[in-house]
Amino acid sequence: MLEAVRIRPCSATGLLVGPDAQATIGIRGRRHVTLCHGNCREVVGAWRDPAVPPGEIWLPRGVVDRLLAVPGIPYDVRWDGRELRLGPVVAVIVPQRSLAPSPDRWADWAAAYDRVRGLLFVTDRAHLDLERGRASGYYLRPDPRGGQWQWGRFPLPEAAYRRAALPAALYEQLPQRGTRLFDTECADKWTVYRWLSARPAVAPYLPWTVPVERLEDLPALVRCRGRLMLKRREGCRGRGLLAVWGDGSAGFWVQRRDEPAPRHVPGDRELIACLRREFGPHRYLAQQAVDLPERAGRRMDLRVIMQRDARGAWRCTGGAARFGKPGHIASNFVWEGGFGCAPDRGLRLALGLDARAARRLWDGVREAALRVCQALDAYGEFGDLGLDMAVDRAGCIWLLEVNCGLQVHRLAAFDGGAEAVRRVRQTPLLYARHLAGWPAVEPRAPSFLRSRAAGAGAVRP
Repeated sequence: MLEAVRIRPCSATGLLVGPDAQATIGIRGRRHVTLCHGNCREVVGAWRDPAVPPGEIWLPRGVVDRLLAVPGIPYDVRWDGRELRLGPVVAVIVPQRSLAPSPDRWADWAAAYDRVRGLLFVTDRAHLDLERGRASGYYLRPDPRGGQWQWGRFPLPEAAYRRAALPAALYEQLPQRGTRLFDTECADKWTVYRWLSARPAVAPYLPWTVPVERLEDLPALVRCRGRLMLKRREGCRGRGLLAVWGDGSAGFWVQRRDEPAPRHVPGDRELIACLRREFGPHRYLAQQAVDLPERAGRRMDLRVIMQRDARGAWRCTGGAARFGKPGHIASNFVWEGGFGCAPDRGLRLALGLDARAARRLWDGVREAALRVCQALDAYGEFGDLGLDMAVDRAGCIWLLEVNCGLQVHRLAAFDGGAEAVRRVRQTPLLYARHLAGWPAVEPRAPSFLRSRAAGAGAVRP
C-alpha cells in the first residue's frame, strides 16, 4: 500500500505513476487498471513516467471528474493485482439542521484526519443521492493551519458513521450500494431486548420486560410485579418515562420523569385512564424497576461509552455516573439540576464503597458492557454505543438501555475532561477507516499532515 498519495490532474490520456508507485503496482509497460474511489470505477491505461514525483499519481482531468476524486488531499492507495483503490472514503451523516461546521465536534473530527486520511466528508440524508450513487457535503482539505471544510460532490462512501436518525429504507439501501453503515438502526427497545435476552452471556443483566399490549392488563401487572418503569419503545432521553407502583390497597402511584413527586390514583379504572392520556399514540414497554442507589434523594445510574477502535476491537472509551434531581425517577438530569462524576466516584457516593471496591465494581460493569456489545454484533453493524447501566443496592449489575447513533459524547468529560470528549468523538472515525477496509494508521503521520486541525474553517460556494 502507498500512503498519503496526492492526485494531480494532468493532460495525459491515462494514469501516470512514478518509480515509488511502480514498485507497488508492478507496472512494467503500459497496462490497464481499474481505478476505484468509493462506489465509482473507471478503467484507464497506466504506465510509468519518471517525471511523476514520489507521493503523487497523475490522472486525466476527465477521469478525476468521473471518479469524483479530490485532487491535492492525501489518499492511501491499495493495489490487489486488478484494482487500484483510492481511499478511504468515509462519511459522517448528521441531522439536516446540523450540516454546518461547528466549532467543537467538527474540529475534533478534523484533528483526527491524520489517522483517517483520504476523503472525509460530512453530509445528511437530504444530500445522499442513492439513485445516482452520489453524495454532497463538506469535506476536509487539510493544510498546515488546520484545514478547511469545503463543499463538494463525492461518490457514496465506503463506510459511513451515523450521527442522525435515518429513514428506514436507508438502512437497507446504503449497504446494498456498497456502504458499510454504523450504527445499525435499533430504535425499538423491545427488538433490542429480544436480541439480548436470547444470549445467555448477557440475559442475566436484563430486567424483566414485556410490551404493553393492552392498558387494561397493567393494574394486574403492577400488583404482580411491584414497581414498574413504563418507557416508550421508540425514543430517547427518557421522554415519556413513567413509574407506577401500588399503594398497598386498591390504588396506585404514578410519577412522570419530569415530576418531583408521584400522583395518586384510587383504582384500576383511574389508572387505565391516566396511562391512556400519558401514552398517547406511542407504544410502551413495562420493565421491572431496578432498585437504584441514591445520594441525598438523587437516583444514580451509569453511562458506559463503548466504541470500536482503529483495529475493530470493542473498548470502553469513557463513562459517567449520573445523579438525577431529588425525588425524580430518572437520573439523566446531569445538566438540568442533577450532576455527574467519574463512575467509580459515583459508586462510592451512592453505595458507600471504598475506592478499591468501587473500582472493582466499575471493572465489572465494563466487562458486562463488553459482553453486551459482543452479543449485539450478531444483529447489526455497531461501533459507537452508549449503554445505560446500573448497580442496584445489592450490588447486582443491570443493563437499562442501549443508545446507538445519537449517544451523548460529552458525558465522557466527567471521567477525563475535554481530552476524553475529544477521544470519544474521534474514535468512530478511526473505526470507519477500518470498516472501509484500510489498516490502522501508525501514530506518527507524515510531517506534511501534522496540523492544528481545531482551527479548521468552512468554505461553501
